[in-house]
Amino acid sequence: MASSIVENLNKYLDQLGTPILREAVLAGTTFTAPNPITKIDGVKYQHQINLITSTPLVQVDGCAPNGSTITATGSVTLSGQVLQVCPLQFLESVCNKDLEQYWTGMLMPLGSYIEELSPKELATVYLADKVDKIAAFLDDIFWVGCSSVPGTYSVDPNMAYCNGLLYALDYTNASSVLTLGTASGAITAANAIAVVDAMVQKLITSAPQTLTQPDLTLFVSYQTFQNILTAWRNFNGFHIEVGQSDENTVTANQYFIYPGTQILVKATRGLNATPNKIVLTYAKNLVMGNDSPTDSSAAQVWWENLTQTMWYRSAFKIGAQVAYPQYIVYKNI
Repeated sequence: MASSIVENLNKYLDQLGTPILREAVLAGTTFTAPNPITKIDGVKYQHQINLITSTPLVQVDGCAPNGSTITATGSVTLSGQVLQVCPLQFLESVCNKDLEQYWTGMLMPLGSYIEELSPKELATVYLADKVDKIAAFLDDIFWVGCSSVPGTYSVDPNMAYCNGLLYALDYTNASSVLTLGTASGAITAANAIAVVDAMVQKLITSAPQTLTQPDLTLFVSYQTFQNILTAWRNFNGFHIEVGQSDENTVTANQYFIYPGTQILVKATRGLNATPNKIVLTYAKNLVMGNDSPTDSSAAQVWWENLTQTMWYRSAFKIGAQVAYPQYIVYKNI
């Protein structure tokens, strides 16, 4: 008889006693220390990055000959790079009435007029997830965004709304960028050291002005980052500490100093869509434009009576440019 008591019941499933867990998000590193790039705030549409280049020429000190005047030598040139931002937004709606029909409804306050994102346990996780996902999106679109030729660098449709840094290097500044040339194709553990060494040598010979910059950085994808680490392990340089205990080479945060140089190797998720492209320059030479620096993390959340839903809106501007393309070594293939 005991079985007849429970035969029409479902076994209990506790959906209320555990917290809501968020999925892992690969964080963006382009805009964060160490070696963050330059960020320009307050850009509504276009902003000129003002630049100066000069070539001082020495001459013998003395008086001008009779009947003549002194002659100036050297040159100073003012120029600029145009940084244009794209106005973008993420817009979502959540219907509390739908959530009432599931376990989430048991956590909601009493009443049929709940004019907030509810339950609070969901709201907290929902908003935190959005902040992380949008920060990751900004890192991606800064590097591989391409509105002029969508799909050039990434199949992600979100990347088709603004031109990123790779577009600036490949198209608008291509004549000035120092491309690697000889080292093309996929980066593997077998060739990673040779490729990076070639890029360092290119920087030394073609842009020695950069060598005293304190933020020289090799920006790579996470795949290439791991291949470089594996290459050094396979090299068996037992006396070279890479990714172990020294704070300058520890890789828990996905960066380390390239052995024998002052160059920081830094993995950034934005290059994951194009894992074989590498950018070597000083970090301040790369420029990201936005309006308010808190726009992307200060979202609007409001109740809309006309739709009986909660709305979420994160609006921001994003743009990418390089100040001096002639000081960039670029593995573009």
